[in-house]
Amino acid sequence: MNNCAPHIATILALTFSGPAAAETYCVDTPAELQTAIDLSESNAEQDEIRIATGTYARSPRFLFQSTQSNRVTFRGGYSANCALSNQGNSTIDGEFQRIGLQIQNLAGDTVVENLTFSRGYSSGNEGGGLHVQSTTGDIRIDRNTFFANQAQTYGGALNAWTQEGTLLVRNNLALGNSAEEIGGFLLNVTSGEGLVVGNTITANSSVSGFRVGGLAIVGNGIFIVSNNIIWGNLPNDPEALDSDFLGTALHDRYANDIGVVSKSSNAVTVVGELSVDPQFASCGFFCVARELERSSPLVDAGEDSPIGGMTTIDLAGKPRVIGSLVDIGAYENDLIFTDGFD
Repeated sequence: MNNCAPHIATILALTFSGPAAAETYCVDTPAELQTAIDLSESNAEQDEIRIATGTYARSPRFLFQSTQSNRVTFRGGYSANCALSNQGNSTIDGEFQRIGLQIQNLAGDTVVENLTFSRGYSSGNEGGGLHVQSTTGDIRIDRNTFFANQAQTYGGALNAWTQEGTLLVRNNLALGNSAEEIGGFLLNVTSGEGLVVGNTITANSSVSGFRVGGLAIVGNGIFIVSNNIIWGNLPNDPEALDSDFLGTALHDRYANDIGVVSKSSNAVTVVGELSVDPQFASCGFFCVARELERSSPLVDAGEDSPIGGMTTIDLAGKPRVIGSLVDIGAYENDLIFTDGFD
């Protein structure tokens, strides 16, 4: 038994519970999305904003700011009338000019699920694609794709911070994002807990002298990092301080595939860790997905009961477990046609 897991396991049953959303908005234009955001900031309700498939770009950025103790949920992939879910991509497009979505829900919980963040740009410390901030609330970020976002300083794809709450980041893909110092995800927990489960973080880049290309977990909280691919986030000419992963926060790691771990990382327990080529399947020049080849050593190599749990489906919509064990990363390998009839 490690030092981090018991505390997190104790509070996990309470995390992201509470009443169902009392106010639901269905949006299919950028103007409707911002209107739903404006209404949710001050209506004293548990709000869910359902975003239909399509591309959403707005100047200035999509911005949610609230000090009320209410949950807000942003969930994409709906049909035009929001009757059906998982119908395709709902893309927040920053057009290389602005952050895709910025959420400051200081006293309430935040959920961001099934969205694509593309071409976001931050000139400050906020994440280029998505920036989520809370003081006492919990944050859950599930099954999102972050592609080609940029930040001038930290967190090209995502910058998420909670002071006292729980930060849960599961089953996301970060691909081709960049920043000065942390190209992929910057996750900061001041005194709460962080859970990072089943993400694929690859081909991101950091261009400064202290380069963390993939994932950085920081703060005085504790983290559990399980079933993640953090690979291929280094420059062509890596230097001694360059890494795919930096964990200055106290943390445990289970069944991850990590290229280079920073020498500054503060791990308590490391179990079942790999450092091997994930063997991503080819899917065409314009394809963003990073599914695994059936021959990948990461198939059936994950931790089946990670702290933080698993989403019911993977990033491609397949069941989260196919085979004897869960796969490492955001995608589950489909073994149905391994007899050669595919």
